[in-house]
Parts: sequence; structure tokens; C-alpha cells
Amino acid sequence: MKEFNELTRAELANLGEIEIDAYVDIELANNNITKPIRVEIDYPNYLRVKDAMPEKDLTVYEADGHTFPDLESAQKYAAFLGSLPQVKLGYDWSIGGSDEKYAEHSSFSTPEVSIVKVYSQAKFQACRETIKHIRENRKNEKNENEKAVDAVIDYEAIDKVRYEIQGKVREAMQFFAKAKSVASDYTKYLSITNDEDKAFETLFTVYNVQDEDFKAEVRKQVSEAKTAAV
Repeated sequence: MKEFNELTRAELANLGEIEIDAYVDIELANNNITKPIRVEIDYPNYLRVKDAMPEKDLTVYEADGHTFPDLESAQKYAAFLGSLPQVKLGYDWSIGGSDEKYAEHSSFSTPEVSIVKVYSQAKFQACRETIKHIRENRKNEKNENEKAVDAVIDYEAIDKVRYEIQGKVREAMQFFAKAKSVASDYTKYLSITNDEDKAFETLFTVYNVQDEDFKAEVRKQVSEAKTAAV
């Protein structure tokens, strides 16, 4: 694996988002800037000892946003809706948004019935303060963990490394894009000079090209264009 400062201009220009992120991480490590480990684990109830939520004691059934106490009622409601023609409405943002709706088409659609666990009103009232206390504790614990992580992170240094790497990649991409643009004018000057060397000389004079690497890349782009045209 090459270090970032060992990459050629062509390799820089071809780096993708994942590779750039990887080199940012490596440069941070080389500068003794540790990348924090961030995780959020939603532990199952059997692993939540101190802050396990009270178990929901009631099963209800939902269909199209409506809730029913039994499965049969929910299924009847879903079947009833499915027997009715429903109009899908459309609108065009380009002429004013959602105020001017139009009917696209009619169709029949039966909503799905889903099973949902909830608290009965009696249990919720009995557990309300417990639930509130647990949620507040979880929020406070999360905030404390984030503050602890933030305290050891040098965000300014991280941004500096990222901007430097992204800047070098952008410069490489600009180099090849500009070379391709300049090379596209080669045939124009060749048509009036009828001499390849004179055409390149004119090309570099018009664009005031002084850098020898850039000249070499333009010549390469022209050669590749000739090969592709054959």
C-alpha cells in the first residue's frame, strides 16, 4: 500500500470516496490523532437489567392507520377498504406544488393488518413515572458518552487533514480535466499549421502553458484521441 504522499497525480485523481476516507484515517493516525469508536447498541430487553422498560401488556391490530382491539375487526376493515375504488392524486411541483392536484387513476388496494404491542391504559398510568425515569437516564447517559468522546477529539486537526487530502485530489482532477480541454483544441491549430510540432507550440502559446508535466499530459491526451479515432 502506498502512503498518500507517494500517490501519483493519476492515482490521486482516481481516488473514490471510500479511498479518500481511508487515507484521511491513516493520516490522522500518523499525526497521533485517534479515531473514536462510536457505537449505539439497542440491547434486547433480557440484557437491560437496570433500565428495562416495563413489558407492554396489550395486543392491538392496525390497518390503514386505524387501530382495533381484535384481528377480525381489523381484517374486516381492511377488506372493506379493499372493496372500494381509491383515487390516486398527483401534482406537479414545477407549476406550483401540491395545491393543484389531479386524479391519476383509480385502483383497488387492501391495506395490510399489523400486530402492535402497547400498554393498556391502566398499566401505562401505573408505569408512567418509571418509563419517564428510564428514558431520562438513557438520554443523560448518551449525552455523557458523547461529551466524553468529544472531549478527546481534535475536530480542527481532523478537518485540516481532510481538507488537505481533498484539496490535493481536486487539484489532480483539475490537472487532467484542464489538459483534456486544452488538448481538444490541438486539431484546430494543426489544421492551419499542417505541422504537429508547430500545432503544439501554438497550443501552448495560446494557453500560456509553461509546466512541462502539463505539456506532457496534453500530448498524451492528443495521442490517445488519435488512437481512439482510428
